[in-house]
Amino acid sequence: MIVSLALAPFVVTKNAYANGATVQYTSFQNDTYSLYPWYGEKIVLLTRSGSLDLAAMQAIVAALDAAYGVYQTITGREPNIWGPTFLNGRSTIAEIPDGHTCGAGCGLLAFTGIELDSTRFAGLYNGYVQHGQYDQAPFYELGRNFWFYGSQLGALDPFVTGFAIANRFISMEVAGLAGGPFNQTLAFQTFKESIVFDLLNSYLADPTLNWENTLNVNQAPANPFGWSANDLAGAMFYRLFYENGIADYHVFFAVLASLPPASSPIDAVNNFIEAARLATGRDYTYLFCKSICAGLPLVVNNLVAFAPLPSSFKTIGETAGCPAGFTGKFTFSARLTEKNTSPALLNLFAKVTTLTNGNLLQNADGGPGGVGATLTVAKAGGFSDGLLTPNEFVDVPFTICLKQMKAFSFFVDVLGLTQ
Repeated sequence: MIVSLALAPFVVTKNAYANGATVQYTSFQNDTYSLYPWYGEKIVLLTRSGSLDLAAMQAIVAALDAAYGVYQTITGREPNIWGPTFLNGRSTIAEIPDGHTCGAGCGLLAFTGIELDSTRFAGLYNGYVQHGQYDQAPFYELGRNFWFYGSQLGALDPFVTGFAIANRFISMEVAGLAGGPFNQTLAFQTFKESIVFDLLNSYLADPTLNWENTLNVNQAPANPFGWSANDLAGAMFYRLFYENGIADYHVFFAVLASLPPASSPIDAVNNFIEAARLATGRDYTYLFCKSICAGLPLVVNNLVAFAPLPSSFKTIGETAGCPAGFTGKFTFSARLTEKNTSPALLNLFAKVTTLTNGNLLQNADGGPGGVGATLTVAKAGGFSDGLLTPNEFVDVPFTICLKQMKAFSFFVDVLGLTQ
């Protein structure tokens, strides 16, 4: 797969202050405020005071613009526009009185718009004025605005917040921004390393831990800072960036966006692994399963070849076993072959990822089904012992219920366990 990459610029033009004139802003809670705008290229920072240091505000806005550019590079797109949070072609970051927004900071998922309460904004402003450092909060909230992967990963909730956690660090790192202490107490570098390195490494070092007893139950490994499963998921995203660089990291998200929706947590895990494999050529299954995960199979497409056998193609006008309203069936077999360098596989099944025209897989497990339906691979041929080893193969029969007698698309993933 080839994905073009155009790096967004990290150098922004000098931002401007609107000569003391306020603008009307309607908050997430539908309150209206008169705020002072400080314009960048991509964002406009709205503050309650117009008597702030101009040079400091220019630096803060430039830093936020730069981080926005990194997010744009990573995802290849920009947030959807929501009218109240889009001012003169820019996404708003608004200072709101304490207690009048959703927490200390709040960003809309996949849409423009961030709010910081006055205490958090003061930390951002004073951190730069006094130390030349940037509080992490708005860089984290940008990760909310740029979250476009709920369909592919959202079935495993820690991925949602983990995206913002990881890309807060990545956007600041790529943009060359010095981070201020987390919650005004924990040194930024200690804060970052305790999540992206220490937390993940402690998880990987413990053979009793896997994604099921951590991410899937919102439980992180024991750690001195109380980091959560969200932080562990963030560390997994960061590992891809750290080991492969921003270009491959961008390809990861481009591939991810093209994958089927996840209907379960294991589907989300498989999407992460498959997107990482296609983007980097590396197998990141180890992030989730250091051995077999309680019998839950993972996508093993890269370990097998699965090719339809044209000589088996047959279209018939008979509809036995299909629901009412179908006009015929198409039957064929596909040969599933273990690659000669792959580990032995067991518990194999095919999962439908594409089936067009309203057609159904008639011989799916549990009865006819469309996308998401599964077909367990029968123990036959080279799989008669329930174990597929290098160069062994088994022919898998498929029967498709046809709504109409015309061409259609049908794709599956192969899932299983490695021995």
